[in-house]
Amino acid sequence: MRGRRLGIALRELREAAGLTLEQVAEEVDLTKSTISRIETAQTPVRPAIVRVLLTLYGASTKDMDLLVQLAKEAKVQSWWQGYADLLNKPMLEWIAFESEATAISTFEPVIMPGLLQTAEYARGIMRAHPTLRSDAEIERRVEARMARQERLIGESPLELLAIFDETALVRPIGDDPAQVLAGQREHLLKMSRLPNITIQVLPVAVGYHPAVTSGIHVMEFADPADPPVVGLGTVAGVMVLDNPEEVRNCVAVMGNLRSLALSPADSRANIAAIS
Repeated sequence: MRGRRLGIALRELREAAGLTLEQVAEEVDLTKSTISRIETAQTPVRPAIVRVLLTLYGASTKDMDLLVQLAKEAKVQSWWQGYADLLNKPMLEWIAFESEATAISTFEPVIMPGLLQTAEYARGIMRAHPTLRSDAEIERRVEARMARQERLIGESPLELLAIFDETALVRPIGDDPAQVLAGQREHLLKMSRLPNITIQVLPVAVGYHPAVTSGIHVMEFADPADPPVVGLGTVAGVMVLDNPEEVRNCVAVMGNLRSLALSPADSRANIAAIS
Protein backbone atom coordinates (compact mmCIF):
# COMPACT_ATOMS: atom_id res chain seq x y z
CA MET A 1 0.00 0.00 0.00
CA ARG A 2 2.75 2.47 0.91
CA GLY A 3 4.61 1.65 -2.29
CA ARG A 4 1.42 2.09 -4.31
CA ARG A 5 0.64 5.42 -2.63
CA LEU A 6 4.21 6.59 -3.22
CA GLY A 7 4.13 5.52 -6.87
CA ILE A 8 0.85 7.35 -7.54
CA ALA A 9 2.22 10.54 -5.97
CA LEU A 10 5.48 10.34 -7.94
CA ARG A 11 3.62 9.83 -11.22
CA GLU A 12 1.30 12.77 -10.52
CA LEU A 13 4.22 15.07 -9.65
CA ARG A 14 6.16 13.99 -12.74
CA GLU A 15 3.17 14.66 -14.98
CA ALA A 16 2.55 18.01 -13.28
CA ALA A 17 6.16 18.92 -14.05
CA GLY A 18 5.55 18.06 -17.72
CA LEU A 19 8.20 15.35 -17.81
CA THR A 20 8.07 12.04 -19.68
CA LEU A 21 9.49 8.77 -18.40
CA GLU A 22 12.28 9.06 -20.97
CA GLN A 23 13.25 12.56 -19.80
CA VAL A 24 13.30 11.51 -16.13
CA ALA A 25 15.32 8.38 -16.88
CA GLU A 26 17.94 10.44 -18.70
CA GLU A 27 18.17 13.03 -15.91
CA VAL A 28 18.54 10.62 -12.98
CA ASP A 29 20.50 7.88 -14.81
CA LEU A 30 17.83 5.20 -14.41
CA THR A 31 16.06 3.22 -17.12
CA LYS A 32 12.59 4.15 -18.32
CA SER A 33 11.31 0.75 -17.18
CA THR A 34 12.71 1.29 -13.67
CA ILE A 35 10.90 4.62 -13.34
CA SER A 36 7.70 2.96 -14.58
CA ARG A 37 8.05 0.09 -12.08
CA ILE A 38 8.57 2.59 -9.24
CA GLU A 39 5.39 4.45 -10.23
CA THR A 40 3.39 1.21 -10.37
CA ALA A 41 4.86 -0.13 -7.10
CA GLN A 42 6.41 -3.12 -8.85
CA THR A 43 9.85 -2.42 -7.42
CA PRO A 44 11.01 -0.89 -4.12
CA VAL A 45 12.74 2.47 -4.22
CA ARG A 46 15.34 3.90 -1.86
CA PRO A 47 14.47 7.17 -0.07
CA ALA A 48 17.55 8.78 -1.64
CA ILE A 49 16.19 8.08 -5.14
CA VAL A 50 12.80 9.49 -4.13
CA ARG A 51 14.52 12.68 -2.99
CA VAL A 52 16.35 12.98 -6.32
CA LEU A 53 13.12 12.49 -8.28
CA LEU A 54 11.20 14.99 -6.18
CA THR A 55 13.96 17.58 -6.58
CA LEU A 56 13.74 17.13 -10.36
CA TYR A 57 9.94 17.52 -10.20
CA GLY A 58 10.18 20.70 -8.15
CA ALA A 59 8.20 19.22 -5.27
CA SER A 60 7.42 21.33 -2.22
CA THR A 61 9.26 20.81 1.05
CA LYS A 62 6.06 19.35 2.52
CA ASP A 63 5.71 16.79 -0.29
CA MET A 64 9.41 16.01 -0.06
CA ASP A 65 9.21 15.23 3.66
CA LEU A 66 6.00 13.19 3.37
CA LEU A 67 7.07 11.07 0.42
CA VAL A 68 10.62 10.41 1.60
CA GLN A 69 9.13 9.24 4.91
CA LEU A 70 6.67 7.06 2.98
CA ALA A 71 9.58 5.47 1.12
CA LYS A 72 11.26 4.69 4.46
CA GLU A 73 8.05 3.17 5.86
CA ALA A 74 7.58 1.05 2.72
CA LYS A 75 10.82 -0.78 3.59
CA VAL A 76 9.54 -1.87 7.01
CA GLN A 77 8.43 -5.50 7.04
CA SER A 78 4.83 -6.23 8.03
CA TRP A 79 3.56 -9.28 9.94
CA TRP A 80 2.51 -11.17 6.83
CA GLN A 81 6.07 -11.17 5.49
CA GLY A 82 6.72 -13.86 8.09
CA TYR A 83 4.61 -16.17 5.90
CA ALA A 84 6.42 -15.35 2.65
CA ASP A 85 7.72 -18.92 2.46
CA LEU A 86 4.12 -20.22 2.35
CA LEU A 87 2.10 -17.53 0.59
CA ASN A 88 2.83 -16.45 -2.97
CA LYS A 89 3.33 -12.85 -4.04
CA PRO A 90 -0.28 -12.21 -5.18
CA MET A 91 -1.59 -13.46 -1.81
CA LEU A 92 0.87 -11.31 0.12
CA GLU A 93 -0.19 -8.33 -2.00
CA TRP A 94 -3.84 -9.15 -1.26
CA ILE A 95 -3.16 -9.20 2.50
CA ALA A 96 -1.20 -5.94 2.25
CA PHE A 97 -4.18 -4.18 0.68
CA GLU A 98 -6.56 -5.86 3.11
CA SER A 99 -4.52 -4.64 6.09
CA GLU A 100 -4.83 -1.02 4.94
CA ALA A 101 -8.47 -1.14 3.85
CA THR A 102 -11.13 0.61 5.92
CA ALA A 103 -14.03 -1.22 4.24
CA ILE A 104 -14.30 -4.51 2.37
CA SER A 105 -17.25 -5.93 0.45
CA THR A 106 -16.78 -9.64 -0.21
CA PHE A 107 -18.73 -12.34 -2.01
CA GLU A 108 -18.02 -16.09 -2.05
CA PRO A 109 -20.03 -18.43 -4.31
CA VAL A 110 -19.27 -21.79 -2.64
CA ILE A 111 -17.51 -21.32 0.72
CA MET A 112 -17.43 -18.92 3.66
CA PRO A 113 -15.46 -15.68 3.21
CA GLY A 114 -11.94 -16.07 4.61
CA LEU A 115 -12.38 -13.22 7.09
CA LEU A 116 -15.30 -15.07 8.70
CA GLN A 117 -13.97 -18.64 8.68
CA THR A 118 -13.35 -20.47 11.94
CA ALA A 119 -9.98 -22.16 12.37
CA GLU A 120 -11.62 -25.58 11.99
CA TYR A 121 -13.36 -24.54 8.77
CA ALA A 122 -10.18 -23.04 7.30
CA ARG A 123 -8.20 -26.13 8.29
CA GLY A 124 -10.74 -28.37 6.52
CA ILE A 125 -10.47 -26.33 3.31
CA MET A 126 -6.68 -26.44 3.36
CA ARG A 127 -6.54 -30.19 3.97
CA ALA A 128 -8.76 -30.72 0.93
CA HIS A 129 -6.34 -28.88 -1.34
CA PRO A 130 -4.83 -31.23 -3.96
CA THR A 131 -1.31 -29.96 -3.29
CA LEU A 132 0.20 -32.14 -0.58
CA ARG A 133 0.95 -30.13 2.56
CA SER A 134 2.36 -31.11 5.93
CA ASP A 135 0.32 -30.60 9.09
CA ALA A 136 2.83 -27.95 10.17
CA GLU A 137 2.34 -25.97 6.95
CA ILE A 138 -1.44 -26.19 7.23
CA GLU A 139 -1.32 -24.90 10.81
CA ARG A 140 0.81 -21.93 9.79
CA ARG A 141 -1.62 -21.12 6.98
CA VAL A 142 -4.53 -21.30 9.41
CA GLU A 143 -2.57 -19.07 11.78
CA ALA A 144 -2.09 -16.49 9.00
CA ARG A 145 -5.80 -16.53 8.17
CA MET A 146 -6.76 -16.00 11.80
CA ALA A 147 -4.26 -13.12 12.02
CA ARG A 148 -6.02 -11.42 9.11
CA GLN A 149 -9.27 -11.51 11.10
CA GLU A 150 -7.80 -9.29 13.81
CA ARG A 151 -8.85 -6.35 11.62
CA LEU A 152 -12.48 -7.06 12.50
CA ILE A 153 -12.09 -6.24 16.20
CA GLY A 154 -10.35 -3.70 18.38
CA GLU A 155 -9.96 0.01 17.72
CA SER A 156 -11.10 1.32 14.33
CA PRO A 157 -12.29 -2.10 13.12
CA LEU A 158 -12.67 -2.90 9.45
CA GLU A 159 -16.16 -2.40 7.98
CA LEU A 160 -17.07 -5.74 6.41
CA LEU A 161 -19.98 -6.60 4.13
CA ALA A 162 -19.92 -10.36 3.55
CA ILE A 163 -22.27 -12.05 1.09
CA PHE A 164 -22.11 -15.77 0.41
CA ASP A 165 -24.19 -18.36 -1.39
CA GLU A 166 -26.75 -20.24 0.70
CA THR A 167 -25.12 -23.57 -0.23
CA ALA A 168 -22.00 -22.61 1.75
CA LEU A 169 -24.02 -23.10 4.94
CA VAL A 170 -24.41 -26.81 4.27
CA ARG A 171 -21.44 -27.72 2.07
CA PRO A 172 -19.47 -30.44 3.95
CA ILE A 173 -16.05 -29.27 5.10
CA GLY A 174 -13.46 -31.08 7.23
CA ASP A 175 -13.21 -34.53 8.81
CA ASP A 176 -16.35 -33.99 10.89
CA PRO A 177 -18.53 -31.79 8.64
CA ALA A 178 -21.50 -31.61 11.00
CA GLN A 179 -19.37 -30.29 13.86
CA VAL A 180 -17.33 -27.95 11.64
CA LEU A 181 -20.43 -26.43 10.03
CA ALA A 182 -22.26 -26.09 13.35
CA GLY A 183 -19.29 -24.18 14.76
CA GLN A 184 -19.06 -22.07 11.62
CA ARG A 185 -22.74 -21.10 11.70
CA GLU A 186 -22.49 -20.21 15.40
CA HIS A 187 -19.48 -18.04 14.58
CA LEU A 188 -21.39 -16.28 11.79
CA LEU A 189 -24.25 -15.42 14.15
CA LYS A 190 -21.80 -14.10 16.73
CA MET A 191 -19.93 -11.94 14.20
CA SER A 192 -23.17 -10.63 12.68
CA ARG A 193 -23.92 -8.91 16.00
CA LEU A 194 -20.86 -6.67 15.66
CA PRO A 195 -21.77 -3.18 14.41
CA ASN A 196 -19.02 -3.17 11.76
CA ILE A 197 -20.06 -6.48 10.16
CA THR A 198 -22.97 -7.06 7.79
CA ILE A 199 -23.69 -10.63 6.68
CA GLN A 200 -26.11 -11.46 3.86
CA VAL A 201 -27.04 -14.86 2.48
CA LEU A 202 -27.70 -15.19 -1.26
CA PRO A 203 -30.55 -17.69 -1.78
CA VAL A 204 -30.16 -20.50 -4.29
CA ALA A 205 -33.53 -19.42 -5.71
CA VAL A 206 -31.85 -16.31 -7.15
CA GLY A 207 -30.43 -18.57 -9.86
CA TYR A 208 -27.68 -17.33 -12.17
CA HIS A 209 -25.88 -14.07 -11.36
CA PRO A 210 -22.68 -12.43 -12.73
CA ALA A 211 -20.44 -13.70 -9.89
CA VAL A 212 -21.72 -17.29 -9.82
CA THR A 213 -18.25 -18.68 -10.57
CA SER A 214 -15.98 -16.18 -8.83
CA GLY A 215 -15.33 -14.71 -5.41
CA ILE A 216 -15.11 -10.91 -5.39
CA HIS A 217 -13.48 -8.76 -2.73
CA VAL A 218 -13.70 -4.95 -3.08
CA MET A 219 -11.27 -3.12 -0.79
CA GLU A 220 -11.67 0.59 -0.05
CA PHE A 221 -9.29 2.92 1.78
CA ALA A 222 -9.54 6.00 3.98
CA ASP A 223 -7.23 8.16 1.87
CA PRO A 224 -8.98 9.53 -1.27
CA ALA A 225 -5.62 9.24 -3.02
CA ASP A 226 -5.87 5.45 -2.71
CA PRO A 227 -8.49 4.20 -5.21
CA PRO A 228 -10.28 0.92 -4.46
CA VAL A 229 -8.77 -2.40 -5.50
CA VAL A 230 -10.44 -5.75 -6.15
CA GLY A 231 -9.29 -9.22 -5.21
CA LEU A 232 -10.54 -12.20 -7.21
CA GLY A 233 -10.31 -15.80 -6.06
CA THR A 234 -9.59 -18.29 -8.86
CA VAL A 235 -8.61 -21.94 -9.19
CA ALA A 236 -5.10 -20.79 -10.10
CA GLY A 237 -4.84 -18.55 -7.04
CA VAL A 238 -5.71 -14.95 -6.25
CA MET A 239 -5.58 -11.88 -8.48
CA VAL A 240 -5.50 -8.23 -7.46
CA LEU A 241 -7.01 -5.70 -9.89
CA ASP A 242 -6.70 -1.93 -9.76
CA ASN A 243 -7.67 -1.00 -13.32
CA PRO A 244 -10.45 1.62 -12.79
CA GLU A 245 -12.85 0.09 -15.32
CA GLU A 246 -12.42 -3.43 -13.94
CA VAL A 247 -12.89 -2.13 -10.40
CA ARG A 248 -16.07 -0.26 -11.39
CA ASN A 249 -17.48 -3.43 -12.97
CA CYS A 250 -16.80 -5.45 -9.82
CA VAL A 251 -18.31 -2.75 -7.59
CA ALA A 252 -21.44 -2.82 -9.75
CA VAL A 253 -21.66 -6.61 -9.45
CA MET A 254 -21.32 -6.37 -5.66
CA GLY A 255 -24.15 -3.86 -5.56
CA ASN A 256 -26.31 -6.22 -7.59
CA LEU A 257 -25.50 -9.14 -5.27
CA ARG A 258 -26.39 -7.08 -2.21
CA SER A 259 -29.81 -6.27 -3.67
CA LEU A 260 -30.43 -9.96 -4.50
CA ALA A 261 -29.31 -11.32 -1.12
CA LEU A 262 -31.48 -11.67 1.97
CA SER A 263 -31.47 -8.76 4.40
CA PRO A 264 -29.08 -9.01 7.37
CA ALA A 265 -31.99 -9.92 9.70
CA ASP A 266 -33.38 -12.55 7.32
CA SER A 267 -29.87 -13.89 6.78
CA ARG A 268 -29.42 -14.42 10.54
CA ALA A 269 -32.76 -16.24 10.64
CA ASN A 270 -31.68 -18.39 7.69
CA ILE A 271 -28.40 -19.33 9.38
CA ALA A 272 -30.06 -20.03 12.73
CA ALA A 273 -32.74 -22.22 11.14
CA ILE A 274 -30.21 -24.78 9.88
CA SER A 275 -29.60 -27.60 12.32
